[in-house]
Amino acid sequence: MATSMEEIREILAEMGRSMAESDKRRIETERILAENRAETERIVAESRAEMQRAVREWSSRVGNEIGYIVEVVLVPGITEKMNEHGHNFNRLSIRHVYYRADKKKLAEVDALLENGDETMVVEVKTTLTGDKVLACVEKLKRLRKNENITNLTGKKLFAAVAGLNIAEEARELALSLGMYVVEIYEDKSFISVIKPKVKVGMW
Repeated sequence: MATSMEEIREILAEMGRSMAESDKRRIETERILAENRAETERIVAESRAEMQRAVREWSSRVGNEIGYIVEVVLVPGITEKMNEHGHNFNRLSIRHVYYRADKKKLAEVDALLENGDETMVVEVKTTLTGDKVLACVEKLKRLRKNENITNLTGKKLFAAVAGLNIAEEARELALSLGMYVVEIYEDKSFISVIKPKVKVGMW
């Protein structure tokens, strides 16, 4: 049976409507994808900014926490605690900075205990590890090597390392080197000083 012209026109019209509907769906799909892409990019940008903000806040908080620990927890008790171990410190300074003759920084010390004959460097870390103990040793050597700048000529130089979290290997290393280990209990505003079992080290 032959197809009439009217039927052919109807078929073509239906095909046109179908193609128009397909185009409409395609355009809508592309619009949704574009919106989703824009939303995804916005979320990624916001997440990146939030992460960067969190890192800045964390860095600031760590720095502020050390400052807080030194000033509020360590400072009130450190002189008395150390003097219980046979010292006679009568001066305490915090964040003590030594400079070279060319004004470049030689070393910075978290806390410095002094009297006329002795000086003790106290290094404070939120987490004390073995490599930080060794870094303290290098700082002590630098201070002694430049004693004309650090005013250590003729003085005994002692050391203590302090931390909120002290790794066992760091504790043992510090004590074996003759350093005092200062345990800080921030929530109780309390410190405990462990004297080395070997002879107290001098640098």
